[in-house]
Amino acid sequence: MVTEIVKTSLMSGKELKKLRKKLNYNLRDFGSKVGIDFSTIGKYEKGKRYISARTEAQIKQALGLSFESKHDYELHVHLDFLRLTFFDASLETIMNRVVGIEKTYFTFTENKLHGFDGVWQSGMIRIYSSHERPEQGIMLELTGQGLTEMESWLQELDKNFTLNEWLVMITDPDYYLKEGLFSRYNCSRLDIAIDEMYKATGNYDLHDLKWKKDHHSEKLIETQLRSSHDIESYWNDKPLGLTLYFGSPNGNFLLRMYEKAKERAKKENRELEDVLHDYGVVNRYEMQIRENYARSAFDELAQKGRLDQFGIDLLLSKITVYDEIKTESGEVAYQYSKAFYDVFGHYEKVKINGKKVETSIERSMKWIISQVAGTLALFREVYGRQWLFDWLNQIMDEVEFNKKQEGMILFEKARLTENDNGMYLWYKKKIAEKKYEPQNITAEEISPDSKLWGLRLKDVPSKFNIYINEIGEYQVSEPKGMTLEHINDLGEKKSVDFFNSSLFIVFEVKK
Repeated sequence: MVTEIVKTSLMSGKELKKLRKKLNYNLRDFGSKVGIDFSTIGKYEKGKRYISARTEAQIKQALGLSFESKHDYELHVHLDFLRLTFFDASLETIMNRVVGIEKTYFTFTENKLHGFDGVWQSGMIRIYSSHERPEQGIMLELTGQGLTEMESWLQELDKNFTLNEWLVMITDPDYYLKEGLFSRYNCSRLDIAIDEMYKATGNYDLHDLKWKKDHHSEKLIETQLRSSHDIESYWNDKPLGLTLYFGSPNGNFLLRMYEKAKERAKKENRELEDVLHDYGVVNRYEMQIRENYARSAFDELAQKGRLDQFGIDLLLSKITVYDEIKTESGEVAYQYSKAFYDVFGHYEKVKINGKKVETSIERSMKWIISQVAGTLALFREVYGRQWLFDWLNQIMDEVEFNKKQEGMILFEKARLTENDNGMYLWYKKKIAEKKYEPQNITAEEISPDSKLWGLRLKDVPSKFNIYINEIGEYQVSEPKGMTLEHINDLGEKKSVDFFNSSLFIVFEVKK
């Protein structure tokens, strides 16, 4: 798999030692920190003792990780933006069978946004299409408001049908391929937001994270995302909200953390307490995922179907936050930032490498469709269909596969048995549909003269059949067959009317 949730397996001794060294503990201080004798820690690290699940949880919890499950009233995880493109589909199909809204409820506006001809819009649900470039597909774009409207529409259809379930359904090959809706889809942007709701005991202070970024960030914050600029504004010495950025606005992954309540109070020109009372959101953690990363993340989300846990796992896989502490021996060491991880609870790491999930053979099929098909059609018009097929067979017969290609052939054949190649299934269906369309079926009247016929003796058990061959001799093996004209000529030669004789049977010889 290209993307996977890497489930927390039991910690090995090597991993434990690596963690201890990373946090700058010696054996004695580490044992004291996690409540396990240092000699036992040594045995764990050398592989002389097995680390149980309970011991691993004890170690991680002592180091500041939270294992509590979070509830809706503590965190609200939701999609904030979605862009999906469907290929080999009609506009009406996407409207009626994917979105579930008839065309009459959309209005069309011409524009060249995203390279399309125009946009069909129903509220904030937008569908982009292009008559001139159908290979671009049909693109569905849902902003935060559009997702809210989409969810409301789904609940009108069925109050128990959620946005998550809708996403899982429309991206299931058993649904869209068997129904013939589209051949494949692509997600080019996916935004996930995590709202930290107000707690009387206190919420996480993002200024703590900013301080960590500004002071020894390489020790206190671990991330592969580039630390970009932060924004904090004031008015009459009153803070109007802090925003922290990790990653590039133009890159594949941008993490934005900001004080949502203060931002909203500023926009609405209201008191912070009133905003908290009405909305309840203190901080927001947003992930903007684009291009190949978006496809990988969306596929993982569609497979798992749990947006809440997936969003938390994804966020915490991109950034690790530590606190600096003093050990019992007076040395500087580190632990997971308890205040930060108390916000999110237990999580599993998510690995998204941004590679495309399609295999090389599917990319080759797309290349043939976009780059080669036009030239082949030109050859067919000039040289004829049969010559083109014969020529292609000739040059393909001269190809010799290397070891890598032979391995790929075995792999792709295995995928075919599992119905994994969406493009192959789509075109197999289309070829069959075209082949059996009424206008493509020619009912040929087969003339009796074009068939072959045989002669045998009548009233003889079938396993002892005796046949007459083309020169009028008896034989026990079935003859190759003769035309009716030949049988008539043979009858005249032998003075026998084979067609009306009570001794012989004329039967059709199957080719």
